[in-house]
Amino acid sequence: MAVSVAVALAVFGSLLLLVTPEFADRPGLQTLWVVLSLVLLKLPLLGLVWWLITRRRRTRAPEWDADRAARHLAELSAEADRLAGTPGTAALLDALSADAWHTAERADPSVTPAAVDLALRLDRLRRRDRDPQRRPPEPSPEILSK
Repeated sequence: MAVSVAVALAVFGSLLLLVTPEFADRPGLQTLWVVLSLVLLKLPLLGLVWWLITRRRRTRAPEWDADRAARHLAELSAEADRLAGTPGTAALLDALSADAWHTAERADPSVTPAAVDLALRLDRLRRRDRDPQRRPPEPSPEILSK
């Protein structure tokens, strides 16, 4: 309802400018008319846009504090280290990557860089697992026996 009223007032204010030449002989009244039609009738629309901008900028309290997020990232990192180099783990790496990105979004901002770094690392591991040509060569049995 508020949006429609604000838009209607803004359009009506623009249409009022068509009447401005009628006040050509009275410059003071013409100036007042332009100010009224351009500014005062558009204020509700400007107020609505301002409210939308400031509402989106408000920061919400993080769901996870820094300690909980750091512990969770350590668990994800340990799981990634365990899965690194193991073929056929793309689905698990997908899930770990999604979890790391989710942690970056909902955790304390101080932990966000570490969560993003881990998520990018998991994405690289996942791509390497899906593309066997990018996977590093496995050591030959002779090297392993030495």
